[in-house]
This record gives sequence, C-alpha cells and structure tokens, in this order.
Amino acid sequence: MSTFREIIKANPRVQSNPDPVIGISMLDNSSINIAVKPWVSIPEYVPAQAELYQAIVERFRQKNVETPCPLQEIRMLNAV
Repeated sequence: MSTFREIIKANPRVQSNPDPVIGISMLDNSSINIAVKPWVSIPEYVPAQAELYQAIVERFRQKNVETPCPLQEIRMLNAV
C-alpha cells in the first residue's frame, strides 16, 4: 500500500485533500484486487488515471512484482 501512496503523492494532478482511498477491493480466485481512488478534478480524471496506471506498472516492474495471468485447466473424460 505504501507504494501506491508514493505514486499518488508524486502525481501533480492528484489533490492532497481529502486523502486518497487505497485498499483491497476484492479477493478473487487468483488475485488480490487493490482499489486506488485518489481525488482529482473532473478535467484531470482521465489523464491522471492513465499516468497513475503507468506509474504503477513501471514500479511493479522495478520491484519484480508479477501480475499472474488467469489459468484454466480443461480435462477430457472418457475421450475416445
């Protein structure tokens, strides 16, 4: 969570007040989904979102954090 806070704090489009909402939004089958909800002005929303996503991906790569791809196994029973 501290990584997300650092990234948000570094973005000039994000408002400092109120504090951003950061937390686990869902425990899925093969992932832990994190909600990152900073406050930005309406015209800044789309560019801020793109910049934050890019910064998160870059930081994950720097820290060797892997994002797993969902896997599905199919078994054929009684195959002829």
